[in-house]
Amino acid sequence: MTLKKTPIQKIDTLNKNQINEANIYLALNPPLADGRCKLMLDFSFSGERLRMYTGESCLPEHFDKNKKRVNRKHPFQIETNIILDNYCRNVVAEYKRYKATGVIPTKQQLKQAIKPKKKEDTEGQNMGYYFDLINRQKIIEGRAKNTRSTYITLRNRLALYEKHRKIKLSFETFDAIRHTDFMEFLIYDIENHPNTIAKRNQTLKHFFSFCERIHNVKVHPFYKEIQSKKVETQTIFLEERELEAIENLQTDLHLEHTKDCYLFSCYTGRRYSEVKNLTYDQLSVNEDGLQIMTFYEDKKQYKKKLTIALNDNALAIIDKYRANQMFNNRSYVLPMLSNVLMNRHLKELFNLANINSPVEKIIYQEGMPIRIVVPKYELATFHTARHTYATLSVKRGMRVEVLQKELNHSTINQTMHYVKIIESQQHQEALKTWNKPKQEEVQQPSLITHPSQELERVKEKIMNANKE
Repeated sequence: MTLKKTPIQKIDTLNKNQINEANIYLALNPPLADGRCKLMLDFSFSGERLRMYTGESCLPEHFDKNKKRVNRKHPFQIETNIILDNYCRNVVAEYKRYKATGVIPTKQQLKQAIKPKKKEDTEGQNMGYYFDLINRQKIIEGRAKNTRSTYITLRNRLALYEKHRKIKLSFETFDAIRHTDFMEFLIYDIENHPNTIAKRNQTLKHFFSFCERIHNVKVHPFYKEIQSKKVETQTIFLEERELEAIENLQTDLHLEHTKDCYLFSCYTGRRYSEVKNLTYDQLSVNEDGLQIMTFYEDKKQYKKKLTIALNDNALAIIDKYRANQMFNNRSYVLPMLSNVLMNRHLKELFNLANINSPVEKIIYQEGMPIRIVVPKYELATFHTARHTYATLSVKRGMRVEVLQKELNHSTINQTMHYVKIIESQQHQEALKTWNKPKQEEVQQPSLITHPSQELERVKEKIMNANKE
């Protein structure tokens, strides 16, 4: 027999859960001169209650009362919420640190421990110190490894720039002239692609904003004018006959694994990381009897669950390795290699399948685009499978809005980046439009042969109306 909890037990449970919680609230009165209200920290501990100003403010309509954070309407939602999260996290950590020593802190002690450092306290810290801070912040936010690596790469490029120019960078002196010189270093000395440089600019701007807004570092105001413009990159896909050539190609073992993994991506549209991390517990059968693959995207702070139905071609590849004694004890479904090695094998596969039609490639030398012609197999990468899936799906009749769901894109514009117009189909459509047989052309009788006749007709109509 199970005893029900008494109301007292329930109250005790609630009180226990509410101990040492830090929250943010909006102080509506008095508002600031521009209508914004202060965002306050509220922390209850050991019978005391700490309330302090976080230094942030927002309009009442920009505050989410349920989440106790600013909403999407706020122009600096991400940065502001990071600041608020840090306040809540730090005040709890400081309280626990005091408690661990057997001391109950005062409100003033907690307030002094968590308040932002003054500018003069941060002047002695170099950029490397703040790169460590932002890396830890991204780990706390649950950002993917690839996202964090962009800051590590930027840090390395800045260090290489300092060594090459024999200078020491600082936040206050990174002005327009210094930024231009850094861009020239990336273009002429390292020969970075324009899109790589755009990515460095984007990361650099966010890094300076992080240092200024969250850690109160004095940064040269020029950083707000940094822009990141990308150029359209050259992408390829397989046409129907080329896909069949890969399917029918007889290969040895070291290329067979690459071939099967690549074809699986062509049949499902999944990225390299999604195919590599695919495990058997992601495969299931739904109520309609369809073989379903479930996967998660964790590019942002949350993981999004997605499901796609596996077609016969994809299932055949899965069954092939399910029965293979070499891989049936593995938790992973397919024998994926490293991305670098797989791209190297793909170029070999494409060449063996005679996928060598000439294609135009744009390379950049000292920042200037140069057009060259190369055989198609030289541009083979694993990601071309995703382009192949998107393009051939539309050609076979799939609606773009359905393809958008399959590729997990938030907008149609993202999907259209993957959908390429096949030249043969383009040419056929154009010829069909203009080369119509004469008997199909319907001659519409022209009632007016010259604009002057229309004018005379209107005049005559007016005169007749006046006579009546």
